[in-house]
Amino acid sequence: MFGEATKEQVDEVFEWVVDDSELTIEAIDIGGVGLAEASSSNTSEDATSSAKPAPVVEESAPSQVVAEKPQTTAAKAEPKAKHQAKAESASIRVGTDKVDSLINMVGELVITQSMLGELGRNFTVDKLPRLMEGLEQLNNHTRELQESVMRIRMLPISFAFSRFPRLVHDTSKQLGKHVELELLGEQTELDKTVMERIGDPLVHR
Repeated sequence: MFGEATKEQVDEVFEWVVDDSELTIEAIDIGGVGLAEASSSNTSEDATSSAKPAPVVEESAPSQVVAEKPQTTAAKAEPKAKHQAKAESASIRVGTDKVDSLINMVGELVITQSMLGELGRNFTVDKLPRLMEGLEQLNNHTRELQESVMRIRMLPISFAFSRFPRLVHDTSKQLGKHVELELLGEQTELDKTVMERIGDPLVHR
């Protein structure tokens, strides 16, 4: 116990035991004791710190996270690739000549409809042959328009043949043979769905 007090003050505190006991009060070097205790305390703390086991670092968690990132990326890329393929399959390229033909047919239908409407508003028996002629024109224009719309989905088979030259070139080079490729009927048209399905079987080896 450390404190600041005179010897008389200490004697006064313990004067009640002087008669029954032998009490000796001596002054000590407080600075020396303090340094000794501080050194002992520091040594004890160093020993305690060195005695503590080193923290265990688990390396499995980072490797697990790194391993899962490619899987997550692949999982996100797969739906994106499917969506892109689906979008490409849902679209079709139409030549301007087919679009122009459709526009002309629609214009002829509008003219025929206007003529029939005029005959209907002022119809008389003597106009019956003209009415029958108008109905025949309407029937022809409707049929032609239907066929033109169906041809929009038609593509020349040259789209399926486009990969043949490269395929024949590579195959002939591998086999060491000279091959000449001649394609006929490239302008023959097929439905877009049929064209997509016969592409792979045509180049199957």
